[in-house]
Amino acid sequence: MDKKIKILLNSERNVESVNVDTFNKIALMNDVSEIQEYELRNAISETQQYEIERQETEIYRIYGKLNYVSLLNGLRSDYGQIGDFFDKRKFENEKDVFNTFKFYLAIPSNIFVEVIGTTQRYGRKFEIIATPNEFQLMDAGFSKNVFNEQEYSFIFDIDFDISGKYDYLNFPITEFFLYAEYQPSSGAEGNEMIERFNWEAGGIITEQYTPIDLEIGDLIIGDVVEYSARNYLQAIDTNQKYVITTPISGTSGNIDIKWEYNPFIKLNARYLQSTTTKANKDSTSYDQQQSIPDHAIDLGGGNMVWREILPQGIDDNITGDGANFPFVNKRRYLFANEVLLISPDLTDQQTLNVFEEINFGEEPITISNLPITDIDNIGSPC
Repeated sequence: MDKKIKILLNSERNVESVNVDTFNKIALMNDVSEIQEYELRNAISETQQYEIERQETEIYRIYGKLNYVSLLNGLRSDYGQIGDFFDKRKFENEKDVFNTFKFYLAIPSNIFVEVIGTTQRYGRKFEIIATPNEFQLMDAGFSKNVFNEQEYSFIFDIDFDISGKYDYLNFPITEFFLYAEYQPSSGAEGNEMIERFNWEAGGIITEQYTPIDLEIGDLIIGDVVEYSARNYLQAIDTNQKYVITTPISGTSGNIDIKWEYNPFIKLNARYLQSTTTKANKDSTSYDQQQSIPDHAIDLGGGNMVWREILPQGIDDNITGDGANFPFVNKRRYLFANEVLLISPDLTDQQTLNVFEEINFGEEPITISNLPITDIDNIGSPC
């Protein structure tokens, strides 16, 4: 403070000493100040704020249930004969969902290749965003499928933020893909092999594939989509297919059984509207220009087309599609109940012949005489 006050010590005071005021005087102002209304009684709606945060977040935590359906489920790592596929006894080093697959999470990448010889068809790759290190698989408690086989629960223990992510065609990311990569095994009859579709070499060809350990950011060959810019639409044209060749012993020597499955299991995170919206970005209307989202496609001449992303909790009136995930701790919790199906490849003649010859039991006995019954006399007097 600038004000200096000299205070007389008590030992120096006497009856003739001058009284000194040692307190600073503060002037009290009486000016009128207007109180703003929002500072006085602004009420915040928790429900409204919750809904705002729920719609704005694009962070997901993914978990769910997996039902593994296949004759390869719970069997030995080597198959000596066709009957081994139907023998449900426990064996040492048996194959099950835990040691037969490596699970990854992927999204459509921004790399597309136009398939040679087609029109508006693109082969797309998927980008790995989670590895088996972030994936947990466990038995689902007290849960069996219709075949009385164990079902499984899974969870990724990291969050996934898809805000601002688009694919090559500028579509917003609306789907995750659980990528189940089969691990071939070796047996007494020979080694299992895997084939897959590949569209990079021109057209859609089948090639041999050897699984490798993938890391976050790696790309894996996916499916083929048909693209329509005017309708802002891409639809699956050809799903990816993995074909597993398992050598076994047959009645006439060693034979190969082939199995097929789609390794990419789609997990819908959100949906686009079934109807398109169009606007011209050169329009003088400010409101119209502001309504054009970042994922709109330019058709030329300033004409833009897009589909709106459906808000959480809202279903499309035409298709019935919609997402309504729980929102807790600033993230959406996506639950998926999926089936991993591996079935015999009956387009392979040798596999078809084997399954046509399987005898599932004795021939049924034909009953020629009708059984004696009094069911028609129920309710009649004795």
